[in-house]
Amino acid sequence: MDTNWRNFWADKQYWDIGCINKLWVDDEYFFVVGTFGARKADSVWFNCIAELRDTVWVPLGTGYSAGIRSGLWPFCRIWDLVRKDSLLYVGGFFDFAGTSRAYGLAVFNLNRRTWSEVGGRV
Repeated sequence: MDTNWRNFWADKQYWDIGCINKLWVDDEYFFVVGTFGARKADSVWFNCIAELRDTVWVPLGTGYSAGIRSGLWPFCRIWDLVRKDSLLYVGGFFDFAGTSRAYGLAVFNLNRRTWSEVGGRV
């Protein structure tokens, strides 16, 4: 498995290195968010958020529905993230978080490994 960050790409048209907007690091977790889609080497989809576990980058979700997405791809972005207990809140420009409809604000449950919308439409 290819775990080098330089192999993440920002979008299908430019194939450049994915932009990181913010990092979250604590005793348990290491997350990066920004503007990146998949890893070129094995086409694993991350969609703007990735978690580093030991030495392996893992997506938050599975398949193309991992992370967050917008109908205006490649213009989805995560600008900020905050962790509170087992919940990871993300804010940015997107329409979907995992398989849930979410407008710019979503939460990822670290125990259940699922996405949902926060409150109502943002």
